[in-house]
Amino acid sequence: MVVIKNYASGNPSTELVLVDEITKVLNGDDVVECLSYYKDGNQSEIFVDYGKSLLQTGIKQGDILRIGTDAKGDVVNWKIIFSYKADAVASDVNEVNYSSPFNTTDRVIFGYVKSVNDGVLKLYRDESNPDIIDEVFNLNDITLTIYDSGAAKEEYVIRSGKYNEITTRDAVGTPAMAIVRTNLAQIKDVIIYK
Repeated sequence: MVVIKNYASGNPSTELVLVDEITKVLNGDDVVECLSYYKDGNQSEIFVDYGKSLLQTGIKQGDILRIGTDAKGDVVNWKIIFSYKADAVASDVNEVNYSSPFNTTDRVIFGYVKSVNDGVLKLYRDESNPDIIDEVFNLNDITLTIYDSGAAKEEYVIRSGKYNEITTRDAVGTPAMAIVRTNLAQIKDVIIYK
């Protein structure tokens, strides 16, 4: 019998994780995958259950997942929320929930960063009309996970950060992308791609 806790697709309160690396490692007598990921800017690792494979499903660095674990704490199921690509658009994010009430149980929102002033993040979704603000969030005291693809040539850096590190359309002309998960109107996850 497999006990699944925090199952990915059945429990929308499952946290989002940003994939850093997937490697093959020895766990006891078995060769299994090890998922290195970031959550709230902190790096963690978790084994993938023997016989399961994230690599075979095409999951790669920069993707966002919901993961479900068994009683041992190994990943037994997952759902891809976002498959990273530099030219992503809002429709590339799975489980986006724009129409639910503000304080709904769980929302995942994708947007482009218009501005960040005194910790207040303003997002828009329509690239052709960045002056229409669709979402506003207070990021004071929130630790972000930042995927910085421009940190060095042909390299990336995943790190923790604060709101003042976000690139905005108003400041530099090229906005960062943001994926925000809320639960009962409280921010649970903020992942920034810049």
